[in-house]
Amino acid sequence: MEAPKRVPAIVATYSSLHPLKYEQHWRENITDILQGMRRLVSKVDIDVAEAEYLELLRCEHLLKDLYPGKYIALKRSRMENSDPTHPMDYLTGVLYHIIQNAQETPLSYKIPAALNEMVSLKRSQEVLEKHQIEEQDKGRKSKKSPKTTPEKDKRKLKKDKQSYSETNPEEERFKNSDNPRSKSPDKLKDGEWTMVLFDDYLKLKSTIEFQRSKIAELTSRLTHTLNIKPTEETTYITNSDDEGRPTRLAERFAIVYEEEWNDAFDALTMTLRWGEMDAIFHLLRIVRYIYDYCETTAKEQLQMLEKVLYGPLIHPKRQYKDSNDVENLPDGQQLLMSSCAVRCAKDFRKVNAGVSVPELCLDFKDQVVRHIFKWDLDLLPAAVLNFIDKCMEIIWLMCIQEPPMVITWANDGESVNTNYYTFYSRKGEIVKQPVWPAVFLQHGGPLLTRGVVVPV
Repeated sequence: MEAPKRVPAIVATYSSLHPLKYEQHWRENITDILQGMRRLVSKVDIDVAEAEYLELLRCEHLLKDLYPGKYIALKRSRMENSDPTHPMDYLTGVLYHIIQNAQETPLSYKIPAALNEMVSLKRSQEVLEKHQIEEQDKGRKSKKSPKTTPEKDKRKLKKDKQSYSETNPEEERFKNSDNPRSKSPDKLKDGEWTMVLFDDYLKLKSTIEFQRSKIAELTSRLTHTLNIKPTEETTYITNSDDEGRPTRLAERFAIVYEEEWNDAFDALTMTLRWGEMDAIFHLLRIVRYIYDYCETTAKEQLQMLEKVLYGPLIHPKRQYKDSNDVENLPDGQQLLMSSCAVRCAKDFRKVNAGVSVPELCLDFKDQVVRHIFKWDLDLLPAAVLNFIDKCMEIIWLMCIQEPPMVITWANDGESVNTNYYTFYSRKGEIVKQPVWPAVFLQHGGPLLTRGVVVPV
């Protein structure tokens, strides 16, 4: 008698998310996030996200069974493709939003891997649907067309058709009318409708309901925020919504390259007599150090704000000093407190983001420019100092976005990726020196503005 198959421990815990028939397709980071978010989002959202996930597993399983060659080719392409971005078409649905919402929990470190897992599953689903459609088209084309009707029969058929239309005017009128069901989706006009599969309808319905709930939540929070009466000191905060959007920040960063970067470059090459490549190198060096500085400071600041929120809650009648008290709480309570505290801290910081910039500029110039670069601040041209201040302001706002924006720069000696970078003064295939970074909406997200490189 064959011994029963051993079921891993994780299956016993997450059985609904680990069907045994899809064992080779499980994605651990996605299931961990879905389990961890059960207490933090509504049951409806979790159920819809789990249904999406299981449907993706089913599609990959079918792809492997029906088209093994395509499945293997897709796996190879994933291993060979090092592109850090994901197409926007894949970053949709309730499952994607649940994964993104884990930013505010201790599971945030799993998000990049979970997004990669989700995109790989969606690629499998896309390939499966594509080949199923191709097979259906081939099947329709392979059917033999009827033999050509003799001319006499054609005339008879035309006559019969005419007499039928005379005896059935209502059906003929309906046939010639604008029947939405008889049109393809791309020919539909506004207000008309078409038929869709029931599964697609359920997916669309659940996605729309989830998005409506999120819109209602964000509208409520925004209304609450804007109810604060703006004063002379807070006008720049409450009215900074447009300037703080990721797309607008990317535009402002590109303007810095066109204006402040050129002014600083002229000051270094003409006033201080630096060489062209030296000036390019050190201006990008400033940007790179500012980005690292802002990333580190943003994380440290969030932790400090989070601890401030813990104190009065745990010790409402005395001064709060020991942050380790949180560790004594039950795991579920720790997760809930951490999620709420991080969300409140991020909202508070984003609304008041500009307050931190002046001190960040002063500290960066002292800690980095003076002590690491070994530059004398008194001898630096005003254009360079202004360049530092402007970069600090915009990069800081990028780093506190939710999720944070990302900037990347090319490496010396690598091939120029023209999707992400343009050329400085001349064209070429190999990077000699990076000039300006590319800006992405988030880690693995779409490109917002391209960077600049000097080719060999």
